[in-house]
Amino acid sequence: MSCLKMDTQERQQRLQQSIPKALGTLSFDQNNRLVESTGIGKSRVEDIIDISQMELDDDGYGVTQDGEILVNVFKDAGRSVIIYTSANGYD
Repeated sequence: MSCLKMDTQERQQRLQQSIPKALGTLSFDQNNRLVESTGIGKSRVEDIIDISQMELDDDGYGVTQDGEILVNVFKDAGRSVIIYTSANGYD
């Protein structure tokens, strides 16, 4: 998965818009062990391997698109949180 490039303002706006529109979430630890999943995240646990190898920005944020789904990735203190949102919400 490759990270879509965006500046700090775009990243903050994306985060503010993503949380209320979440289709699902995944969270995992530094050993790629699932901590929690909700919504469509429950059926996307296999994403953990690809996401754990994704290059993130200096703030630990990245976003990529998988078809009609945006995959927002946040990493801090060894824990990663993924928020899945509809790509159509940003057209």
